[in-house]
Amino acid sequence: MSAEEFNKRLKEAVFEKKALPTPMTPQEAERVVLVVETNKKGQVTRVRYNGSHGSSNDGFNAMTYGNALQTFIRTEDGRAVAGTYRLTYDYNPGTQMVKRSVELIKAGGVDPNALGAVDDMARQNMKKMAEDRRAYEAALKKAKAAKAAKAAAAKAHASPKPTASAAH
Repeated sequence: MSAEEFNKRLKEAVFEKKALPTPMTPQEAERVVLVVETNKKGQVTRVRYNGSHGSSNDGFNAMTYGNALQTFIRTEDGRAVAGTYRLTYDYNPGTQMVKRSVELIKAGGVDPNALGAVDDMARQNMKKMAEDRRAYEAALKKAKAAKAAKAAAAKAHASPKPTASAAH
C-alpha cells in the first residue's frame, strides 16, 4: 500500500468516525521491575538489567522499557536527585491500568552530567542520518560521474558520419 492510499484511508476513517481497533492488552496481571540511573536533571540515563525482572508478556516488557527510558524522576517540588532508582510497573487487567511506582535505591554513584537516554538516542539518530546523507550524496556524485564518463566515451568512439565528397 502506498503512502497516498494509506493517508486516504486514514482521512476516510476520521470523516466516517470509525472506531479505532481495541489494542491487545494482557489478560492477566503483569509486573515489571526496572533499575534505572538518573542524571542531575532527573532524566533516566540508562536502564540496568541487573536487578531487573520482566513479566511473561514481551509486549508489556517492551512498553515499560520504552516508558522507563523517557522518564524524569523528580521530587514534588521539582528537584532532582541523581542516583539509582527502582521503577515498578503493575498492570491490572480488570481496570486495564498500569500503576508505576518509584523508589530511590541509592543517591549518587552515577554521572550527574550524563546525557538522558532519549537525548542520547536522538544524538545517535542525527549522526546516523548525517552519515546516510553523506553516503547518498557520494553515491549520487559517483553515478553522475559514471554517466558523464559513459557519454564522453560514446562521443569519442562514435562512428564517423558520412559526408559528401567534393571530388569524383
